[in-house]
Amino acid sequence: MGACTFYILIVFPKITDYDGKASYHDIISAFQGNFRLKIVYKKSKI
Repeated sequence: MGACTFYILIVFPKITDYDGKASYHDIISAFQGNFRLKIVYKKSKI
């Protein structure tokens, strides 16, 4: 659960930055993109 919170905290400010408002869909999309990036990074590191 700690990892999920970390992702949300990192992603959320980026989304609200340009708009002032973030839709739930935007947050989820960014979260998934960030998560995929992390997975690829971890895999390439191993």
